[in-house]
Amino acid sequence: MASEGGSAALPRGVGLASYRPRDAHHDRAGVVVGDHVIDLVAAIGDQLDDPSAADWLRAPGRLELFLALDAWPDLVAAAAAAAPHHDRADVTFLPPVRRPEKIIGVGLNYVSHADEAERAVPEYPVLFAKFANTLTGPHDDVPIPRASHRIDYEGELAVVVGRRTRYATREEAGAAIAGYAVANDVSARDYQFRTKEMLQGKSFDRFCPLGPVITRPREPGDLGDLSLTTHVNGEQRQSATLGEMLFDVPFLVEYLSAIMTLEPGDVILTGTPAGIGGGMKPRRWLRDGDRVDIEIAEVGRIGNTFVAGRA
Repeated sequence: MASEGGSAALPRGVGLASYRPRDAHHDRAGVVVGDHVIDLVAAIGDQLDDPSAADWLRAPGRLELFLALDAWPDLVAAAAAAAPHHDRADVTFLPPVRRPEKIIGVGLNYVSHADEAERAVPEYPVLFAKFANTLTGPHDDVPIPRASHRIDYEGELAVVVGRRTRYATREEAGAAIAGYAVANDVSARDYQFRTKEMLQGKSFDRFCPLGPVITRPREPGDLGDLSLTTHVNGEQRQSATLGEMLFDVPFLVEYLSAIMTLEPGDVILTGTPAGIGGGMKPRRWLRDGDRVDIEIAEVGRIGNTFVAGRA
């Protein structure tokens, strides 16, 4: 089967976010249109006669529960026509999904990164996992763990799944995708290379800043000329286009859905290009106070400060 329930596409020019207003303590779900944020529950709450929405309404900041609703694209379209509730500058964006079933990383997905890592270009996608404990907001501080002294950044395009999907073809991949976000696949290189398995270096707490919104500026096969850049303390470290991926987004959806059922809210991290700190000579690991900014054209920008000695 391909994706269930039809297309999962967000409307053009519309984003989906988890956020917290400055004057509130509860997480909300929002539709982002330009510089405005529309409270999703306030805008469409009276249209929710689906009993399956109960879990999401109890925790509206968990967009993976919202994406599990069959009618979510129609609900987003309806909310986008409502009056705004907040200015974008007056909210704090949170990671758009909070407890996805899966966060799937793709390693060595750019030739330039394979080269700097002195690794062979893979014939098939190199897969690893991260977990929900790694998720943190697009502008939150990231703690440097006491256990590691080789902390590195990886700017990446994140794909957020919008429909339950199994055995999708390349042509059906678009129907599985809610949209895209920006991610930093933070890595503890000393732990990562202790064994042949990468998981232990990828899964420290808050090692996956994600956001700021889920958006869909283009179809998955048309992303190639979008630029990805990473700056550390204002210095450009990474610069590539998404077309440099070895395995593009439609292929990854096809490949992964042949292995496992992709669920709403699942995140696919599509790999990083050359320019990581561990690939520099001498190597340059992240230290207390370092700021990492990652931007993908038409998708968004995240920026996080790395801090030592704080929880």
